[in-house]
Amino acid sequence: MNTIDIYTDGACSVNPGAGGYGIVFLYDNTIKEISQGYKLTTNNRMELMAVIVALKELNTSYNVNLYTDSIYVVNAINKKWVYSWKNNNWTNASKKKTQNIDLWEELLVLLEKHNVKFIWVKGHSNNIYNNRCDELATSAIKKDNLLEDINYINKYDSSYLEENKVNSTDKNIIIYADSTLFKNYDNNILFKNFSVKNYTYSKGIIGKDNSLLNMLENDDFIYKEANFIIIWCGTNDWYFSNEIGNSTSLDTFYGALNKCINLLQSKCKDATIILLPPIFRFQKSINKNIELESAYDIKNLCGYTLRDYNNILFKIAKENFVSILDINTILQINKY
Repeated sequence: MNTIDIYTDGACSVNPGAGGYGIVFLYDNTIKEISQGYKLTTNNRMELMAVIVALKELNTSYNVNLYTDSIYVVNAINKKWVYSWKNNNWTNASKKKTQNIDLWEELLVLLEKHNVKFIWVKGHSNNIYNNRCDELATSAIKKDNLLEDINYINKYDSSYLEENKVNSTDKNIIIYADSTLFKNYDNNILFKNFSVKNYTYSKGIIGKDNSLLNMLENDDFIYKEANFIIIWCGTNDWYFSNEIGNSTSLDTFYGALNKCINLLQSKCKDATIILLPPIFRFQKSINKNIELESAYDIKNLCGYTLRDYNNILFKIAKENFVSILDINTILQINKY
């Protein structure tokens, strides 16, 4: 069989929300690109769909080196999780129904035709083809020819909701937020029939003072029966010039938030974790010190704009398989 290299990537503007995939084929000194956007889908579905579309493009059997930055896809295949899910009637180790069954079933059929080696590459790094796939995927979201992810939409039709309905009074929401949120919203009309606990911390996601990381290392602030955990952060990290850092530096925004999510995932195994990015805010320009401007465009003392912290949140969500709700886009919050 001939050998071909394929790079794939999936993206979502909001997860779930509008999404897209990008594919780059490298074969016999030629490069071919494919992309497509969808009106409503999820990031993981786009990652999977990119792989499926890529393999469907091959008109004969190939040895495929398939490169993706999706740990979700790579681990499911290389660690043979997907075969265990299928053998267990598409339930996972937690006895919950596997997500994206329709796509996994389609992919397994294609893997019988081709000899595919799944190779993980670090996203948003220095791999030109992975970066190109990301560009293709994000650009596809902005185009006019968006398709319907029919199987995803059908999953949430009325019959599905009726079959899987839950009693909302059994649901517990835990909110961790910086100083954007000080009020306890328990029994508020927004969360009617839900039990809500709200925790706030002072100067962002930093490893000192009353930071979220310090809170979560204390079991008094962990609610293991939580169904939904909302983390709303970023604006104070920008304001107090907290370094963005990297995924392992616990005294920085990136590293501390990464650790926080890991702690919550290990201690609240049944919870759905949702990240909220920082909202639009006016701020005096640090340089001009006169005109009020968008913090998304003003650099703090570390040289970062609020947009930089927002972008890191999306990266962290993708790396940790957690949802992110882009309230700025949904609510169209702006200076007006």
